[in-house]
This record gives sequence, C-alpha cells and structure tokens, in this order.
Amino acid sequence: MRRKLLSMLPRFRNAYASLDELASRESWRRKEIEAHQLEQLNRLWSAAVKHVPYYRTLRQSLRLPNSFDSLEQFSEQVPVLKKSFVRDSRKQLYSDSPARGGWHHTSGSTGSPTAVYREHRAHFEMLRARYRFNQRWDTDFLDRWVYIWGNSGSLAHGWAGLKHRIKTPVQDWLRNRMRLSPYDLRPSTLRRQLDRIAKFKPAAIYSHSMAAHLLAIEARNIGFECPTLKTAVLTAEPVRTRTVRAVSEGLGVQALSEYGCVECGFIAGSEPDGRMQVREDYVILETIRRPDDRYDIVVTVLNNPSFPLIRYAIGDIATNAIAKPENGFATLGEIEGRDFDFIISESGAVLHGQIFEDIIDRYPGIRRWRVRQRDNGSVHVLIEFFQRSPGAIVEDLQKRFSALLEGYPVAVSIVKEIQAGPSGKHRTIASELSRKISVHQNADSSVESAK
Repeated sequence: MRRKLLSMLPRFRNAYASLDELASRESWRRKEIEAHQLEQLNRLWSAAVKHVPYYRTLRQSLRLPNSFDSLEQFSEQVPVLKKSFVRDSRKQLYSDSPARGGWHHTSGSTGSPTAVYREHRAHFEMLRARYRFNQRWDTDFLDRWVYIWGNSGSLAHGWAGLKHRIKTPVQDWLRNRMRLSPYDLRPSTLRRQLDRIAKFKPAAIYSHSMAAHLLAIEARNIGFECPTLKTAVLTAEPVRTRTVRAVSEGLGVQALSEYGCVECGFIAGSEPDGRMQVREDYVILETIRRPDDRYDIVVTVLNNPSFPLIRYAIGDIATNAIAKPENGFATLGEIEGRDFDFIISESGAVLHGQIFEDIIDRYPGIRRWRVRQRDNGSVHVLIEFFQRSPGAIVEDLQKRFSALLEGYPVAVSIVKEIQAGPSGKHRTIASELSRKISVHQNADSSVESAK
C-alpha cells in the first residue's frame, strides 16, 4: 500500500517516466550512442571553457577547438585529468556560474579524500541510472531495501555526529530501507543481522562486496531463508567470482555488481554474462592500455557542467578494453578498484576497513593515509597532512583505533609522503593477520587459530 501511494506522487511518476526513457536508450545503435555523446560533450565543453578556470586555460594553452567534430578528436587532443588535481585544485574545476547543487565528498578509498560539486539535476539523473539498473533485475527503488552501509557522519564529534545519528534513521525510514553496519563482521553480529533481514522482508540488499560475502557465508551456515529477497547489489570494492558465488548460494539471490563513485555517480552494472554494461548516455568511458597489459579507466561525466570531469582518470583498472557492440551500450570485464582487507581485533572481531576510513575522514587536513596490520595483530597507521599536523588529531586517532583493536598495539606515524601503489585504490587497508586466517573462506574463524 505504501509503495502504491508513493508511486502516485508527481515526483515518483516523473521518475518512472525517466526510467522508461533510459530503457529505450539501451537498444540504440552505435551511431546513435556516439551522436548523443558528441552532442552532450560539446555542450559540456562549451560551458567548461567559458566558465571553468582550468578548462579555459587548457583550451588557450593547447589551442583546443570550441567544439569537437568527433569523439576520436576529443580523446586525441584533450589530456587526461589526474585524480590528484581534482583533489588538490577543486576551485580550478568549479564553474563561476554553477547551477544549484551541493558538495559531495569521496570516502577516501585512495587514502586521499576528494570533494566534488554536483548539480541537483545531475544528482537525480545519476540516481535514476542506478534505479534503471535495479529495474532490469526486477527490483524497484520503492521496494524494501537493506543497506549494509556505514554512516560516516555519525562518527563525527559533537553536534555534527549527533545530527547524523538522528537524521539518518529518519531518512532510511522514509525511503523504506533498513541500514545495517558493515563495521563489525564477527559471526555473532552477522547472525543478528540475518535475523533482522528476515523480519524486515526486503526485496534487495545493497552492500560492500566483502561484507556481503561474509554475511552470505554465515547465512549458509545457519540455513538462512528470506523468500522476499531477490537480489544483492555488491559495490564499493572489487566483486570477485568467489564473492558472487558465495552471495548467490548463501542468500539464495542473484548477486549483481554495481560500478560507480562519488565523483561520477553510477557508471556501469552487471549483465547476465557477468560483464558490466556502461551507461553511455551519461558518461564516456575510455580504457587506456597500460605497460602491464591492463587498462586505466578514464571517465567523462556528461551531465555536470558546474564541476566538469573531462577525461578523468578515476584510479581504477580494467582487465580488458571496453567492448562496443553495434547495438546497445558498451561493456567492461573485471574492474579492479578499492580492495580493503579486514582488520582483526584481539577478541577476534572481524572489522571492515570502512570503519577506519570513516573515522579518518572526519578529521581536517589529512591528505593521505594507510593502515597496515601485521600477523601479530599490531597496527601501524601512516598519516600524511597537507600542512603541519595538529598533535591532538594524532592522539585522538591513536585512542579511537586502540579501542577498536581491543588490546592489539596501535602506532600512528606522521610521514611527509605516502607513495601510491600500481592503482591508487589498492590496499589502503591491508592485514597480514586476516589473510593468515583466511577470513573470506572461514567466517567463523577466530584469532586463536592464528596464535
């Protein structure tokens, strides 16, 4: 009844009409797709060179055209936009005539959080691209959803944290979803979460892929059943074949992979054959061959001229080049992105790396960070600041992480520079201990077995 009433409201009627339009685009021929992309690109480029300092200077210095005759000309002439520039020089990318919108902050999966401005219109279009993906797998945005997702704002100090702890549950209730924490993933916690899921009777789960993996293993162990559950959407981390298999078997659902980010919104989602279909009506996605025969992913967001990301090197790597069929949107193979290890506390609690990221992101002035746990349980945190570090932050981080580790020693060190790995999103949080006890394969393993 609630869903039926909501679907009658003008806002949601408009949303369903938009989903029908998105569905019709999925059968476009290649020429139609590229004509649409070129038209949207030139509109974006015109606004960028007129109103955005970085692109105004770029066009003048490289003598770039006012518009492009082809997508090939565009990719050949416009240089790649580095992630570090977006992070460190956001004012250069912000339009002097922005549409209504707001700032959004990345979760810092590279160990270096980034802020981007998103128009309200672009934000809703990105959401509807995700809704259309879910619709293709027989789930609706007005269905009941379970989010196994953090609430990083609630970790802030004082009034800011209190506001999020009050606001988020209200928003979740209005959106017909239940939020479960991904932070503590020990078997007893997962069993309680499964009990809550069964009582809530959702149609779908939206989760960090590793959290869903452990949840599914525990579900299989206890014989979990939830007849209403149809799909589990896995995101935020690489979705491995073993994870898809474990989630499908343990939860009795179709396990799907969603690829996107704060900067670009929804980019791609699973096809039945496991490949990822790219939303080419909203983004231009390029794959640039690397010396190791993999491919850097470069994205142009076509619908956000207030903060244009044009040929943006997102920091992820594809195992294969993008495939562009004659009919329908392009597809990608496996994507390698953020890949956190679990952190193990002295009591045996399995902690998702997201809680460390969410805590660190609440502090100002941190440019990069990295967490390492040795096989004896001790944790070393490296912090790089933009400027000289306030001592109070270091002391506070030491205290908060020590509480999480429940006895394992924690050291927080300030360094001048943290070097990036082969992909900026790899191993920001790594644990020799969690690998040693094979957390993915044995959700109920305890630290005792490793001692």
